[in-house]
Amino acid sequence: MISAYGVLSALTYINSANIFDLATMNPVTTIICILSLICGISSLYFALRCISPRFLKSEGNSIIFFGIIGSKYPTPEDYYEKSKEIIDDHDKANLQIAEQIHINSKIAIRKYNDIGKSIRLFVANIVMTLLALLLELFT
Repeated sequence: MISAYGVLSALTYINSANIFDLATMNPVTTIICILSLICGISSLYFALRCISPRFLKSEGNSIIFFGIIGSKYPTPEDYYEKSKEIIDDHDKANLQIAEQIHINSKIAIRKYNDIGKSIRLFVANIVMTLLALLLELFT
């Protein structure tokens, strides 16, 4: 998706004078071009949100979440001792695994929703661009 916008941006830049002339010929085409631009920028925003890292904080002294491991356990030995203590307690280990699965599922659903929005806006952008071209062709 992002590469497609790179190609579209290059084509737009190369043909910017023609596109500006086309977009300003009549008010309907101008409005469609503006809406297409808004859809394009919004689509790119959601695509970039999808690939940007997001972290939800894990509770307590997780032996699974890298943010806590890196900040709370200064040495591998410290981490090993704490992880051994939790792994040996079946309930604590299961709780931490469940917590991490829950956090990862929240991150995944947000990314899934963002890419869905990005794709729908990308399609709307393409449809409006084609509509603007067709309007100018037949008017």
